[in-house]
Amino acid sequence: MKIGRLLSLAAAVVLSAGIAMAVPTTTTSSKTKTSSSATSMTTHHVMGTISSVNGSNLVLSRKANGKTQNESFVLNSTTKKVGTPAKGERATIYYHVSNSQNVATDVTVTKT
Repeated sequence: MKIGRLLSLAAAVVLSAGIAMAVPTTTTSSKTKTSSSATSMTTHHVMGTISSVNGSNLVLSRKANGKTQNESFVLNSTTKKVGTPAKGERATIYYHVSNSQNVATDVTVTKT
């Protein structure tokens, strides 16, 4: 009788472990999948300080691994802007890569 219980318990543990491994897990990442009608693009986001901006380009400065990095983004007619991008302002930029260029989809300015 004890052996039967022990075998039942062992089987339950093995089945539970198998089910746990089969359940997909989700993780939070700076990359979000979005779909378009033709292809699937990955949207990224980055935060930093605007070092320069004009009608069609924005350069964001940020620290990564103790070093200052500048990243350039293309602004176009579909770029959504929350606030007015200006030099020295903090901003969060959502973008995708198209033809080796970072194309901004959303720019949110945070007043400093």
